[in-house]
Amino acid sequence: MLSLLIRKELLDHLRSLRFAMACIICPVVVLSSVFVLARDFRDASFDYRTNQLMHADQLQETRFPHELTTNGVFVDTPLNPMKVFFSGVDDAHTSTVRVSAMAAPERQANLEMNPVSLLFPVMDLTFVAGIIMSLLAIAFSYDAFSGEKDLGTLKVVLSYSVPRDLLLLAKWIGGCVALLTPFLMSILLGLVVTLLFPQIDLRSSDWASLGLALLGALVYLSTIYALGLLVSARTHLPSTSITVLLLIWVVMVLVLPNLAPHVARIAVETPTMQAVESEKARLKQEEQGKFIREWQAYIGPAQEADTPVSEMVATYQKLESAMTATVNERRRKIDADFQRRMDEQIDLTRTLAKVSPAALFAISVCDFAGTGVRETSHQRASLDRYATTWAEYAYSKFDPAIYEGDAQLEIEDYPRYDYEQMPFDERFAQTSMDMLILVLWNISFLLAAWVSVTRYDVQ
Repeated sequence: MLSLLIRKELLDHLRSLRFAMACIICPVVVLSSVFVLARDFRDASFDYRTNQLMHADQLQETRFPHELTTNGVFVDTPLNPMKVFFSGVDDAHTSTVRVSAMAAPERQANLEMNPVSLLFPVMDLTFVAGIIMSLLAIAFSYDAFSGEKDLGTLKVVLSYSVPRDLLLLAKWIGGCVALLTPFLMSILLGLVVTLLFPQIDLRSSDWASLGLALLGALVYLSTIYALGLLVSARTHLPSTSITVLLLIWVVMVLVLPNLAPHVARIAVETPTMQAVESEKARLKQEEQGKFIREWQAYIGPAQEADTPVSEMVATYQKLESAMTATVNERRRKIDADFQRRMDEQIDLTRTLAKVSPAALFAISVCDFAGTGVRETSHQRASLDRYATTWAEYAYSKFDPAIYEGDAQLEIEDYPRYDYEQMPFDERFAQTSMDMLILVLWNISFLLAAWVSVTRYDVQ
């Protein structure tokens, strides 16, 4: 009997106008999204290679060791092909970061960005599933019970002694299959589109991440569909069902995800980046002033006494090393305090986001894809470690003979920035709980719908 009920639901959906609209909307939206983001990835790949060569050439022009400590080196963050599908917290595919011994890693601003693009959200698969497909899920489910009651068909079906729980299960399975078929077919077409761009090279971990992210999208859409069944089983007119569902959708998809960060910001006071950078700039200026005074107090008498250049270079290195160590230590304390508060704010935001399946979906899917907040923290820690390595290398290159003109600075052995993405199993372990909560939302809506269906008046 269950198979017959599922077949009936499928046929009802397949012959409906909304299914035809879904078959038009899904390919158009998904293919255009993948094509645009794939083109951006191709352009970013070219920029990434060009920037690497340019920054390597700039580094080769360095003549003195102190330039390594003050000017540092420019490194480029590697591309993540998963951004073609889930852009995550950072729309840019790659970015240039300045690393030096005198300051924390500093991301360089992208001045070539079209400012008009800031007015519109990136239409990646997170947006497609979270916004467009969730609306289609409501369109597919809002009249599952109230619509059939209004037409009188629900009373006819139940007159054949059809168990109501089987009817609910059939509507959920049949409706989800009809809803997800155009979406999955569009994803497959999107993967075919990526074949036109040889720069997109998905590794085995990327395929696993994409599979989990798409599984999360399916769970989320089935959750929204279960919500539609619940509301339809609590109302008696399709017009009432769609009105209530749209109200819930606005709160769940638009209000709560945008409200959670503001509530977390109020609950956990965190200084602004401007205040943090201002404090670090004041600290740096204060220590540099102290360094200049000490150096001037030394260099005058040293020149008068014909002190050897090697001794002056050694003194300069000693004073600058002491200044850098003090600045870096105090900067690290400022950054650590700021990051601790920010992590608390992020954790609270993630906790509040669990109230909304839409927010939970967006956070967990981007974490699965390696484009979310956790990957950003992982990359920041990687840059901090590289900054420490670079500082040690830069100070090891101080040689008095270079300043005397008897030797040249050799930097062919400089440490390269080799970033390794967070391992897949680690991403899975950290994000699986969020996905489990989304599954529990699905089960909760289905159980509530089952209770409502068993008491539903079909007259």
